[in-house]
Amino acid sequence: MADELIMKALEEAYKLVLFHRNQRAAGLRLVAQADEEIAKVTPKIIGLAALVDVPEDSELGQFVLEMASMGITDAVRLVLRSAGPAIRIKPTSIRDRLIKMGVKLDYNNPLAVIGSTLKRLEEAGEVRKTMSQGTAMYSWIRIPDPPPLEEPSIDEVLKRFQKPERNAFKELAQKQSDKK
Repeated sequence: MADELIMKALEEAYKLVLFHRNQRAAGLRLVAQADEEIAKVTPKIIGLAALVDVPEDSELGQFVLEMASMGITDAVRLVLRSAGPAIRIKPTSIRDRLIKMGVKLDYNNPLAVIGSTLKRLEEAGEVRKTMSQGTAMYSWIRIPDPPPLEEPSIDEVLKRFQKPERNAFKELAQKQSDKK
């Protein structure tokens, strides 16, 4: 009777863990979607802010300064994310968009820096490189949503933690036959 109660409590606790794992996965999907939407709107904000005097001490002014001073990797990510996974962009277009966003490209050869950044992002699996008429084109790779976790039976879970049954007589017989 006590074993049944413990097993029931164990099953309920395990179902709760699975529920929270699925909740976390759903939350991460929402965060990814919000990041994509932010990436789409940010270049518009920066472009519009360039047309007017935004007070630097305002929240919007701080946001614009933060975006303008972001690192090259984050800036390239933002350009590609804002275009979405279906749009392929040339490095020169990425450079032009970075300039429109107010990103400081204080490099001797900005295109070489952008090219190196794109290569690193490609190696990391964040962007896809395709060739079009001899020109490299890059697009953002949307991370697919993980499937919800399926509930294994509690017996399957417990089997993972159980030690295999031991048969001392069989082990002794095996040792004896190995010696011969």
